[in-house]
Amino acid sequence: MAIFQYGIFFDLPVLTLLLLATTWLAARLDAVTSSRRLVRISGFVLSSWILICIEENINCGQFDCKTALWPPTMTFLLIFLGVVGGLAVLLRVKRVGVFVAFACLLGLAFEVSLGGSAPAFRALSPTWFVAISALTLVSYACIFYLPLRLLLGPLPINLNRR
Repeated sequence: MAIFQYGIFFDLPVLTLLLLATTWLAARLDAVTSSRRLVRISGFVLSSWILICIEENINCGQFDCKTALWPPTMTFLLIFLGVVGGLAVLLRVKRVGVFVAFACLLGLAFEVSLGGSAPAFRALSPTWFVAISALTLVSYACIFYLPLRLLLGPLPINLNRR
């Protein structure tokens, strides 16, 4: 049985709280992961797996992944996160939040066009389409923010900002 089965009106606030908690945790982990590349990579992989399991338990969708340690969508999400992480390292991303927003939009585009729930997306009314799209964007943000923040290291501090 999934942890939460109450629909978007419960899932969206829970995922938003999870995103805020991971943002807070990422700021605390900056000191630990600042100069250790192996710690950053292992933190990226471990946090990815944990956050995907939590998110899939909340938003299981049409698959039977209610209590699985390896949900059916895990492989695709890890590959997608690995590609996004590789792009972030290659492009030397400085603004993690902007890059996460871009990755979330790519994930939403995949879900709407090719994903397993694409027919369900197409059948929604415009109001529900916007609501479910918001839930999907927040879900991807929950999965992407902490791992990318750990991979890229601490945020640069601008001392000249007023």
